Amino acid sequence: MTRDANGLSSSSMVLVNAFVLIPGGVSVRCGFSACRRRADPICNSNFRTRKRRGGSKDRATYTASELEASFTLDSGREEDYNQEHVDSILAKAGFTVAKQKPKKSIEAEAGEKPKIAKSRSVTNKDIIQFEREGHVFCRDLLLEEQVEDLREKTLKVFEDRLLESYQQKCSVLGLGTPKTLEEAKESLETVDSDKIPFLQLFNLRKMNPWLVVPEQLAQAAATLLGSKRLRVYQDSIFVKRGGDGPTLWHSDLNMAPLDTNRFVTAWIPLHPVTEELAPLCFATGSHRDFSGCYWKGRQFLREEDLSSRYQVQSYSPLKMGDVTFHHGWTLHGADGMDLSCDPRIAWTVSFFCEESTRLLPERYWIDIPTEDRMSYQKWIKEVKTDSEPLNHPDLEVVFPLSKKKMG
Repeated sequence: MTRDANGLSSSSMVLVNAFVLIPGGVSVRCGFSACRRRADPICNSNFRTRKRRGGSKDRATYTASELEASFTLDSGREEDYNQEHVDSILAKAGFTVAKQKPKKSIEAEAGEKPKIAKSRSVTNKDIIQFEREGHVFCRDLLLEEQVEDLREKTLKVFEDRLLESYQQKCSVLGLGTPKTLEEAKESLETVDSDKIPFLQLFNLRKMNPWLVVPEQLAQAAATLLGSKRLRVYQDSIFVKRGGDGPTLWHSDLNMAPLDTNRFVTAWIPLHPVTEELAPLCFATGSHRDFSGCYWKGRQFLREEDLSSRYQVQSYSPLKMGDVTFHHGWTLHGADGMDLSCDPRIAWTVSFFCEESTRLLPERYWIDIPTEDRMSYQKWIKEVKTDSEPLNHPDLEVVFPLSKKKMG
């Protein structure tokens, strides 16, 4: 067995057990560890004809424990390497090795169980999966108390702006713009419920200054995109009611007036979500599939069953604090909900790298679907150039966190 100047075997790779500090102070695991699924996640994705009476049993989904069957891609013998050796290699390569801080216990009040401070961050496994598959599940990324606070604030805005949510849906369905909530509800009653996938409201953070994008969420998004500076494109609340139809296949960047490939959406359930509550389904690898839309155009996005082309995966059950991320070009959708189901409520935040530019006007007014037009129609008119990075107060920088916000 031959070794190089650092003492590494030329016939093997080392499992790097370290955390590397990247700009902005985000620690990410640096190494060759990953996560293997125990079975291929294939499911029937014919959203229109799928029935949900009594719950669905024909989809292969994964519990959180099944998503953590860890393994090593390729490593040398354990006795060949030690932590000091690994740290030395990283230092010579120009990395700053961040020491992993242990979780600290938080003293509990009398009669309560001791609490443990959570330090969940995006791992190397998450980065690899996001790059390869276009989606990733992060368990316990947020604290349950944070999600409860988000739910209270987002639902308050949604209730106050319910008419706008109905108007948006009427506009998308070609029903005009009703002036009252009663008119809007009457208009939607003329449409088959299978055609209404959810109610939606954009940019709630602009309507409530106390609704702030959690720091962990922005850091995770920046790490997945490999970005030094990250802006928010939009946030939305999605309320999928019992009896609402399926959310058909779509990609977020297909509806955004941005010229970029560095875009990610975080999907945060505001309550526990089981399989019956229609979690998102993701077409694995679709964010890297150039040929589909190139040869078939928009008709490709209207195909109901993509399981012959992709592995289709969903994550459930999801609890409060869990977050899924999907790339801007990843095709995703959701099943319809049975009439007896309680509403499924989720808050989403979409991020993009600061160097992104806007599309030319003839593209975003003609080629882009109108679904998200209410979200960007204000700031898009105020951005005068398509050759410089977007810089608008409605698209605020959320990473790195400013010293003003930190202090």
